Amino acid sequence: IGANVGTMGITRVLLGDMTRVFAAEPDPVNYACLVHNVAGNVVRGRVLPDRVAISDHDGTITMQRGHSTTHHLVDRAPAAGRETVDVPCLRLDSWVRRIGVDLDALHFIKVDTQGWEARVLTGAPEVLARRHIVWQLEFTPSMLRRAGSSAPELFALLRASFTHFIDMRGTVPPRSRTVADLAEALAYVGQGARSDANLLLYNSA
Repeated sequence: IGANVGTMGITRVLLGDMTRVFAAEPDPVNYACLVHNVAGNVVRGRVLPDRVAISDHDGTITMQRGHSTTHHLVDRAPAAGRETVDVPCLRLDSWVRRIGVDLDALHFIKVDTQGWEARVLTGAPEVLARRHIVWQLEFTPSMLRRAGSSAPELFALLRASFTHFIDMRGTVPPRSRTVADLAEALAYVGQGARSDANLLLYNSA
């Protein structure tokens, strides 16, 4: 979700970590590059691109384009003078139904949506109910605020859906912690040099 040009999805298929990747990327330029990279790496049918944003509603959304292939933002009030584009959007539950994903066979979801993570989770109650699925998402407090969300809102959604997390950039043990520790463990993010974190979220057996 936020597949960009396929750096993660294509690589994981080529390495044999995954048999199939469903890749949602809303930006038209990134999407064109993603399709090109899928063809160039001979992974057609194994990496399946779709030009769509994943959000908390079905319809369209205005995206503020960045100056490169990254940092495209969905804002409540896009900055003056920045290029915007209207893109189709779906709730995650709607998207997986539309493209025919077998949730029993789905084991990993990566979310990189520049602060829109809470909206992705809000639109995914059916997927989140499948407790065998591991999620990876970026946590960037400044991006959450810009998207009209907050760290406490995101933490509440994560506590309702998962039991444990791993801060992939953290250095303070224990490596795996319960979601009750999210606020304490991630208090360093946004302070000093570290502006973001990558989290793995899962449910214990």
